[in-house]
Amino acid sequence: MLFLQEEHRARDLFYAIWVPDLFMKRVESNREWSLFCPNEAPGLGDCWGEDFENLYTQYERKGKAKKVVSAQNLWFEILKPQIETGTPYMLFKGVPIESHPSKLVGSRGSNNRYFDFDKLAEGILQPDMWGVTPSNQWDWNALRGIISKNGVRNSLDLVAPMPTASTSQILGNNECFEPYTSNIYSRRSEFGVVNKHLLNDLTEMGLWSPAVKNQIIYENGSVQKIPTIPAELKDIYKYGFSFLFSQ
Repeated sequence: MLFLQEEHRARDLFYAIWVPDLFMKRVESNREWSLFCPNEAPGLGDCWGEDFENLYTQYERKGKAKKVVSAQNLWFEILKPQIETGTPYMLFKGVPIESHPSKLVGSRGSNNRYFDFDKLAEGILQPDMWGVTPSNQWDWNALRGIISKNGVRNSLDLVAPMPTASTSQILGNNECFEPYTSNIYSRRSEFGVVNKHLLNDLTEMGLWSPAVKNQIIYENGSVQKIPTIPAELKDIYKYGFSFLFSQ
């Protein structure tokens, strides 16, 4: 990736990347990803889901790609600056739109969406959107009746993750609620961050040392290839995408 000189960087701009489901599928299956010029392959930013996949693969078949790269390599290049700086932000445009409690018609401008009418008002709840049959622990039909009669309040956003990477690190927490992206990394190239749970376990087992620390750094925060770390800790401290990909 291209790293500009410090005086050329836009520190007050927080970039985000629209991530279609098709890209994540190709990352998972270790396939290639095609890069297009938006003027020569228009419309990709305005659609999602099956419509996006159809249009994208149509452009691929027509040979309009400017460059073809490994989807996994591109993904890891995106993750490197994200781990170090917290950006670019990742905006997923497939399932999150489809399973949103409100009906969304298309995507627009990467920062807002069109609302048609509420899925909840039709009695469509999250289990229905995912094609899952819930347990009998709760009376879902009664809930649908209550919603139909009284509506909903504070129903869309009740998750409270850490607001920023800096705040989470000051308080000794992980950003948001995803798995750790790395067990050791540098924040903005100056603030070292270590998975405190891994550090405590290694210290209690008498395995923490400068040599082990340097090995983890050499492995980009992974413990999977370090022979002195027990297998049970390797299973616990798989980070982020080591759940999907071999190290």
